[in-house]
Amino acid sequence: MNRSAVGVIGTVLFLAAASASAQSCAIGRRVTLDDGNRGAVVASSPTAGSCYVELDNGTVATATAASISYDDGTGVRPPVTTAPPTGAYVCTTPGFGIDAAAGFTLVDTQNYSTSTGQRLAYRWDSAAGMLELTRADGTTQRYRRMAEKSFRRIDGDMLTDTGCVLRTNG
Repeated sequence: MNRSAVGVIGTVLFLAAASASAQSCAIGRRVTLDDGNRGAVVASSPTAGSCYVELDNGTVATATAASISYDDGTGVRPPVTTAPPTGAYVCTTPGFGIDAAAGFTLVDTQNYSTSTGQRLAYRWDSAAGMLELTRADGTTQRYRRMAEKSFRRIDGDMLTDTGCVLRTNG
């Protein structure tokens, strides 16, 4: 893999990769990186030209689309139906970076806290692979589960580029 920078944030590994067509990142597909690690594509960054892959070991790697190969016969990864792990989810939006307002912390199986510390209710729909956070105004914000520890934000009926990953420490 052609890597221009390597860094570690918590236990989440980010490999900033040079020039890739993010449009060729098929979100939800199982892949193998050129270093042999396997996982599922959870997001893409058109500005950075990268694919974000949640590896089977729970870390998230960023790689060029050219440095990954799609696993034959697996198609789109089925949704994870178990309840999402509790903890802080850090959300990023390509071209903007960390989106603090979109971040949330799942406190237990029914409650979450917002980025401002407000504690509210949430609902996990295991059949749909959907997390629904109830906002202070009574509306809901939905997130589609992409892998065990990651979600993508949904606005209306559209899946956005905003991805949220469980911060495992720090």
